[in-house]
Amino acid sequence: MSPHRVRTPLRDTEGSNLIPLPPMGAAPSPAMPQFTWDQLETELAALRPERAMLARRLVAVLRSRSAQRPSDELLREVLCTVWTVLEDAEG
Repeated sequence: MSPHRVRTPLRDTEGSNLIPLPPMGAAPSPAMPQFTWDQLETELAALRPERAMLARRLVAVLRSRSAQRPSDELLREVLCTVWTVLEDAEG
């Protein structure tokens, strides 16, 4: 996480109780399993086959920008991409 970002505590599903964040400088959690860009694209396309082309285009943009992004920003962009692909077209 970038040092200039404020760590905002999360709220539970009712929005009332704060979920504590680990203290800054805490031991890092285990690494995520690795996957390829092609695997990400395939899985996104499988989640919403009717939006497979959108998934392919968004993953291509992520891939092209990935070297310029810190890992936390890239993770956020991947999550936003998943949300965009899964979002209902009707709103």
